[in-house]
Parts: sequence; C-alpha cells; structure tokens
Amino acid sequence: MGDAQGDQLVVTAKEVVADGVVTLELVRPGGGRLPDWAPGAHIDVTLAHGATRQYSLCGDRWDAHSYRVGVLREIDGRGGSAYVHDELAVGDVVAFGGPRNDFAMVPSPRYLFVAGGIGITPLLPMVQQADLVGADWALLYGGRCRSSMAFVDELAHHGDRVHLHPQDEAGLLPLAAWLAEPREDTVVYCCGPGPLLDAIADATAHWPPHRLRTERFAAAELGAPVRDEPFEVELARTGTTITVPPQLSVLAAARSVGATALSSCEQGVCGTCETSVLAGVPDHRDSILADHERSPGRAPTASCWTSRRSAMTTPTTAAAPTVPTVDVDPFSHEVLADPLPMQAALRDAGPVAWIPRYDLYAVARYDEVRATLVDWQRFPSSAGVGLSNFRYEEPWRPPSLLLEADPPHHDAPRAVLAPILSPRALRRLRERWCADADDLVADLLDGAGAGAGDVVDLDAVAALAEAFPLRVFPDAVGLPPEGRENLLPYGDHAFNAFGPANDLVAKGAPRVAELSAWVASQCARDVLTDDGFGAAIWAASDRGDITPAQAPLIVRSLLTAGVDTTVHGLGACLYALASNPAQWDRLRARPDLARVAFDEAVRWESPVQTFFRTADVDVPIGDTVVPEGHKILMLLGAANRDPRHWDDPDTFDLARDPSGHVGFGMGLHQCIGQHVARLEAEALLGALARRVERLELAGEPERHHNNTLRAWGSLPMRLHVA
Repeated sequence: MGDAQGDQLVVTAKEVVADGVVTLELVRPGGGRLPDWAPGAHIDVTLAHGATRQYSLCGDRWDAHSYRVGVLREIDGRGGSAYVHDELAVGDVVAFGGPRNDFAMVPSPRYLFVAGGIGITPLLPMVQQADLVGADWALLYGGRCRSSMAFVDELAHHGDRVHLHPQDEAGLLPLAAWLAEPREDTVVYCCGPGPLLDAIADATAHWPPHRLRTERFAAAELGAPVRDEPFEVELARTGTTITVPPQLSVLAAARSVGATALSSCEQGVCGTCETSVLAGVPDHRDSILADHERSPGRAPTASCWTSRRSAMTTPTTAAAPTVPTVDVDPFSHEVLADPLPMQAALRDAGPVAWIPRYDLYAVARYDEVRATLVDWQRFPSSAGVGLSNFRYEEPWRPPSLLLEADPPHHDAPRAVLAPILSPRALRRLRERWCADADDLVADLLDGAGAGAGDVVDLDAVAALAEAFPLRVFPDAVGLPPEGRENLLPYGDHAFNAFGPANDLVAKGAPRVAELSAWVASQCARDVLTDDGFGAAIWAASDRGDITPAQAPLIVRSLLTAGVDTTVHGLGACLYALASNPAQWDRLRARPDLARVAFDEAVRWESPVQTFFRTADVDVPIGDTVVPEGHKILMLLGAANRDPRHWDDPDTFDLARDPSGHVGFGMGLHQCIGQHVARLEAEALLGALARRVERLELAGEPERHHNNTLRAWGSLPMRLHVA
C-alpha cells in the first residue's frame, strides 16, 4: 500500500485554452527539479478542500522544473474541477503525488492517436515523442465544437498529420474508415469518454492483439466478480492478515484494520492505489490494464480487485518471478578488486538478473548491454546514469547536459561539442601532443641518466598515465596552470557518486564543496584562454547555438569525464602491454597499432565498468519485464568480455578488431571525447615505443577502488631503454 502524499507544487500560471478547459503550470515552491516523466503519465493533485484528482501531464517532458496539466470543467463532476476553475489561483499551493504511468507509450514504427475532448492531454506529449523519434503517426481529435478543443493552435504546426473533427461541423470521428484495415505495425492510443472507447474497441476487434491501448475517465462496466465468498489478504509491510468479504474491496478491508493507503477515484481508473501481488491470483477489476496485461503478478488497484484464490499476499517490493536473482554487491571492495567472477555469474544468470540489495536489474551480456545503451527512448539517461534516481532524488550537482540528458535537451550541447572534439579538429593538436609525449619520456629516462640497455623503475600511473593527460588536456581546454591537481580528486568523487553512498563516497565528501567550486570557476569565459575547447564552447553560446547558462556546464563535462577516464585507460593499456610482452613487441614493430592497443585495453580492462539507465516504460528483456521507473545496471566490463560475442575475450590481442566494444558507451550517448583519449594514447605509446625496448612489471600493482571505474592506484614498472 502506498504512503500519503507529502510533496507540494505552487501554481505559477493559469490559462483558459478552450471553452471549459484551463491549463495550470506547477512548480516546486522553492524551485528545484521535479521527477521526470514519460508520455502518458499523470500526477495526483490534492486540492485545498481535500479532494484528490488525477491530471495527465501535457507540457514539455524535458522541462525538469515545471509540470503542465489541463483541467476540464465537469458539469456533473464531484467538485474538483469546479474548484480548479473557480477558486484555485496563481500562487496557491497543492499537494501532489507521482508521476505514475498506466498509459505508457511503447516503441512502434506507426501510431494512430485518437482523442475525445480533454482526452487530448495525455496524447499531446505522445505526438511530440512520435515526432521526435521519427515514427509515422496521425492524430484524430474530436470535440463538441472547435472552441471546446484545447491545444488546437499548438497542434497546428504538425500539418496534415492532425485531423480535427468538431462534432457540430464534421460529425463523429470516422473510426470505421481509419480502422478498417488491421495493421500489425501500428499501435492505437485512445483517450476520451466511455462511448468513444467502447466504439474504438469495437472498431479494432478484428485487429491483431495488443494493438489498442486506452485510458478511461470513468470505470468500465464489468461482469460479476469471480468469487462470492470471503478471502484473506496478507499485508507484507505489517504482517497483518485481513479477511475481505464479498461486498468490500481490498482497499476498504485494509482501511478497516487501520492500514493507510493512498487512493483517489476508488473506481480502478486512476491507478493511485496500485499494489503488487506476491502470491495468489487476483481478479483484476480495474479499467487501467488491458486484458493481456492482467498477469497474476501485475499490480492491480486495491480498490477494485478481489481474488481468484483464497490466499493473497501484497509485498512492498518483489522481483518479477521469472528474473534470476544474483545476491551480490557490485560496489563491495571484494568485487572492485576483482569484478570478473561477478561478471561471469551475472552473464550466466541470463539476459537480465535482479540484484536484491539495491532492487535493481542488471544486464551483463554484450547484446543486452549494447541494446540498452542505444535505446535511449525506453532507457533514458535523464533520470541519472548512477544508482540515484533523479525522478525522486536531487542530484548532488546540476546534471550533465551530455551524460544525463536526452533529446531534445541533449541535442544542442552535443551538436556544439562534436565538431570541437572531432578527429579532424584534433589534427592541429597531434604534432604538439606527440612532441609533449617525447619530452615527458625523455625527462623520465634522461633525467634518470639512463642510456641504451639501462633500466628505469617508476610508477607508471603517476609518471605516465596521470602525468601526460594532466600535461596536455587542460591546455587544450584552456585552463590556467594553477589548481590542475584538483581535476583527479574531483573526477574520482564524481564517478564514485554514480554508485551507492558507501565509504568511497564518504571519503570524497569533505572536499566536494571545495572541488566543485574550483571546477565551476574554471568554466567561466574570462578564466579560459581564447584558443581552447572552452573558448569554442563559449563562442557557440555567442552564436546562439546554446544558451549562456549551458556553456559552463558543457565545459564542466569535459573537466569531469575528460581526465580520469583517459588516465585509467592509459593505465590499463600500460598494464596490458607490460603483462603481454609479445604485444609490446608487435606495437614497437607497428607503431600504427597504438590506437588499436588503446581500444583493446579499453575492451579488456574496461576503465568505465558500469553505468545505469532507468526504464521509462515496462521493457521486456528475455523472459523478464523490467518495470517502468526501475534502475538497470549496465555492466560494460562484463559485456566486453562476453564469450557469446568475443573470441577468447580474456586475452589481450592486438590482432583483434576491438572496435565494437562498449567501453565508450554506444549510441546517442557514446563518449564524445573518445577521439581525444585515442590521440593522447597514440602520442604517449608512440613516444615509449621509440625509446623503450621492453616493459615489465617491477612489483605488485595496486588497485584504486572506485564505484564506477576500474583503475590502478600504482603500477610499479621497469622500462628497458632501447
């Protein structure tokens, strides 16, 4: 059972958008981020006079700081809409819950949207989403008269995809004509009054199953319950067993023994009182789920269900019964020291597994990891790429406009940064970086007085993997010399923060404010040189390609992810080459293999081990459905050693083509700085190959533990001078 609502919103705008329809703009009283939502979602709004109503979100789903809802004045309603129209004013505060989504938009190449009256509200963001992903779609929109139809002007720019049917001008919606030909590739979404939904159900009766999805304003007429005798329900949160007589719902029976539960319509329409079933088979009596969704374990509404079996159990959380469970902590020091056994266990468990201690789903096989990475529509990044869910939790810093944003908010920052960091643009740095690498290696060898045949012992992490990126990358961004030592501890904490709030996060917490302030100060226009990446980003702001507020956040993305990942990629490469002397010999004979060596090391060691996404809808993976709103852990390191995809994956081999690895991500959010990292690796490995005949480990390496990164703290190494 749910908890009572406690969050609040303030009305910042109220506008009449059609006869009998107003829209409300709602924000947090003190500003701040609101939970993310997907097309079809609604929120529960509790008004000052105590009534709770459900309103579909119909604004910009990418606006993280405001919600928009549309409210129709219900002539024969229960008073909620009249209160909104007549009494609710700008500046008033309401309580809210959610968002929840019982009308989720599933991926499809074609859509037909059918709206009746205020039923346009959940369909409006669906139209925008279909347009965004390039799907073929059409909208049939009917109303009593043109003046009663909201958002008509907003829809006008979609042209002939939108078909308006005011009843006083064109009659009823021509459903028979539009739905005469069944289509396997089309999903029909319909929202409106009961007669419209009944009519569209009849019109699609000959269509393939599961093609029609509807949302009702009022409960549908149902047949008699399947039971006419009492049954028992165990409430798992309290351990209480209650008897539910035939004349009561589970909700009413639970309340009779003092259990609290959030509810609203109590007709099975709004989904407010949804709960889960751990054992037993419910008789769904709601008007939310389609027939094919009424599985035994699927959450029914507590106000509208009875039982097919005499024993029912409602848990607080429960994994889907078909999902394999792997009881492991991916962020324990034992796993961080050696993640390979855990990775193998998760791969062997199946296409997806459930990790109970964090209530998250995990994909470890190559195919599933890659599919999740590229499917930003169903697995968006905007709820955070760490364990924290931005729908419910405030991030510790403003989210990244690249890593933690999806289209359309992701588009402009990426479009600005892509040409700045492209291979073509980086050509101007190649000669300088190669010379810098030669100087660094010369300083290490000549400074030690080493000549041909001599050996030099050093820590390859500090002397090479850290030293070279910190020497060239801040210059390329345009940072001043002072304070560059802050980049590594800041990045280390940022990547730790993607995991749970464990001792690694606590270790960096004392310096968070100091380091964050320093990084923020380096992103200002007047701090940066006029010839670096940062200046080019600010120039894009001057052109209007991005806003002045976005520019420093994009610079910050470079400083957050542009150093640590390269450092640990270089460390992985040096370790691989020292551990595999035949591959070092191959690189010396073929210096053009430097970039291959770096990518193979990224595959083999996977410096970025994990990232998270959040299911935007219920998503099937194998025989399991990952529920909407759940976090999914993508194990990039496990995918990069999956024997289902790679031949001999545990071997570091420069004869391999590693280009399909997911160590830089994949798809829309693939690492935009990967070409910078490859150029740094090419320069450093080339300089070493020219001066060093052999690399070997000179002691036991030490791991640096991080919740996200696989890193070396130290690499004692012996360089044999050529």
